[in-house]
Amino acid sequence: MCGRFVLSTPIEALAEIFEAEIAADVRAAPLAPSWNVAPTRRVYVVRTRDGEASRRELAVVSWGLVPSWAADTSRAANAINARLETLAEKPTFRHLLARHRCVVPMTGYYEWSTTGGSKQPWYVHREDGLPIAAAGLWSRWRDGLETCAVITREADARIAAIHHRMPVPLDHADLDEWLSAPALPRHLCEAAGSAGLALTRVSTRVNRVRHDDPSLVEAAAPETLFG
Repeated sequence: MCGRFVLSTPIEALAEIFEAEIAADVRAAPLAPSWNVAPTRRVYVVRTRDGEASRRELAVVSWGLVPSWAADTSRAANAINARLETLAEKPTFRHLLARHRCVVPMTGYYEWSTTGGSKQPWYVHREDGLPIAAAGLWSRWRDGLETCAVITREADARIAAIHHRMPVPLDHADLDEWLSAPALPRHLCEAAGSAGLALTRVSTRVNRVRHDDPSLVEAAAPETLFG
């Protein structure tokens, strides 16, 4: 699963890396960098612009998907992730597979391992410093509210040492196919793994959402406790 992530990459850098135009409202009010993004927070997504496969835009949506047919937004926090294995079966996600795929840029994300009843947070990030291109889905609800979910899959061997699920980290070279293929390119998700990702043990300070600063991603000893 993915329940917290880091979004500290500057907006202009994201636009260049993902070859996306910055939506006018986003340029006017970019998101503040965060080292502890929690569910229902505002995040960036990269998606096709006005349905044109050759154009990408960087937009801001809320993390926690609300389908267009939902009566209210009360269950958004329960739909931050979408399991790859059941996408086509879940009413919340299946109608989005053809035209509402997106990328959720992450500077990195957190996962927790469990040993002897205690949980140790880890920061997962690309070794080359580029943001992770996490596969996602987005939706537009009434009054223009736009939301997203991160697609997850069974973890490969390296990530499974920490947790049995992982966000789908797309290869940057595959983004055109991911965003514009007529049908869900499931093979891209199934091929995605932890190659090129680094795992850093970090402080349990990240467990509390009120902690949000660059020190959260610094390497920490196993016994580090809440600060």
